[in-house]
Amino acid sequence: LIPPAASCIATTQWITIEELGATIAENTPVGVKVLLVLDCVRQQVNWSIAQLNNTFVDRVESWASKSRPNSIVVLCSSSPDQRSWNGSELHCSIFGRELRLGLAGAADRKPTNSRPGSGNGDGAVSLHELTNYLAETVDEWARAHRGASQTPCLIPKQIDDLVADGTLSGGMLPKISSALDAARSGVKAVHIIDGRVEHALLLEVLTDEGVGTLIKAK
Repeated sequence: LIPPAASCIATTQWITIEELGATIAENTPVGVKVLLVLDCVRQQVNWSIAQLNNTFVDRVESWASKSRPNSIVVLCSSSPDQRSWNGSELHCSIFGRELRLGLAGAADRKPTNSRPGSGNGDGAVSLHELTNYLAETVDEWARAHRGASQTPCLIPKQIDDLVADGTLSGGMLPKISSALDAARSGVKAVHIIDGRVEHALLLEVLTDEGVGTLIKAK
């Protein structure tokens, strides 16, 4: 990470993800979870600084698997081997715009026959709802306006890791546990849907977006 006013070629001025994670963990009260949002990866290649490929997200995933504090979950603006796009018509990044809208309530919006949605309409935006909303809206814009895919991703991705560090807790645990048991026993995919959503089963099975959580066996 390169702070404002720092040189892009003076590596001593850069901040590593390890340093950032350690600083956040040291200043986070016990029991508090932190969502670290990283809107990065503006360019894939930059010959002036000998950058042949941008592996930022890969390195974040590597850090998360080895030394990420359990109090931190990371939301990246793109997945590995993807670029995060700006738009002059947006006056910001597409991820930044959709993140603001999602947190303002768009991610909690329930799907209807005339309007898509990924939430349950309970008045609160969960991390699951936000991640699904961003994955859908950001990638849709990137494909339509830049001809490329941009899928924001949550790190860690593995359900076991999210259970272990407490990100998934409470009423979600028995649902996730049952879904994992099924997946490990040979079921190819498990769907968890909100029965309060009208036509939830049909929307999950018959639409590309779905309305629930899909867990796939490897």
